[in-house]
Amino acid sequence: MPEPVGIRAAKIGAAAVIIAAIVTGLFLVLKPSQSSQQKATIDGANNPIAMFGTARDVTISYNMPDTATREAVDFLKKKAEDTDAAIGLTRKEILLLSKALQDLDQRTSGLQKLPDGRTLFGSLISGNPTIVIQEHEAAATLFSAGDYKTALEHSQRAIKAYEDAKQIPASMSTGDLGPEDVSKLYYLAALISQKLQNKELVYKYAVKAAEIQPSSEHQVFLATALFNIGRVDEAIAVISKAVEMEPSNGEYRRLKDEMSKRMEIKNK
Repeated sequence: MPEPVGIRAAKIGAAAVIIAAIVTGLFLVLKPSQSSQQKATIDGANNPIAMFGTARDVTISYNMPDTATREAVDFLKKKAEDTDAAIGLTRKEILLLSKALQDLDQRTSGLQKLPDGRTLFGSLISGNPTIVIQEHEAAATLFSAGDYKTALEHSQRAIKAYEDAKQIPASMSTGDLGPEDVSKLYYLAALISQKLQNKELVYKYAVKAAEIQPSSEHQVFLATALFNIGRVDEAIAVISKAVEMEPSNGEYRRLKDEMSKRMEIKNK
């Protein structure tokens, strides 16, 4: 399983706010919101505010269901790995393989593969969003390695696969990612875009992450993205929401106060 991702250092300069992420594992962890234990250092009125916190567990945990095909494949793979000699199949093993092929035939007849990796059969969508998960994992791995340009390409593929599949009409669907998981797709894209210093993309993805999962962490990230593109009034309004959500979080209050001070200085 991938290791947790370590997130975040936030900095406010005279004209910009930057959140940096240190990734130590594969990709952003998805679990119920928890407040980060943070520590802030302030080096004077005109110097950056550096805010450091512990990461949330942001791994997409998606359990793939067992099928007759998977059972047969796993069995035969293990049997092949256990010996270098010629393999003879028993009657029971041949029946197992036959059942797997029948299962596969039933599953693929009249099916349409969707962009996210799931399958459409009539008006029913089922399966696993393997393409979204794989692209997201690749993006996080490359992000951790410092290859931000390629990481963004994979992250955007994950988002496109998810969004394209959402456009397919269906009377019922299974295998959907939950809101918190989906928000992490956009959050990772925002973090990568930040490393590439693309402020507009940071804002674009930060907005989506906060809309889908309006956690205090996402609100703070959105506030810094707004501050970066010069929308200071909106940034202060958004950071105020985070403070309301976590009134005991001193770092959020300090970040809000520093934004307000910088705006006052700018308006003088």
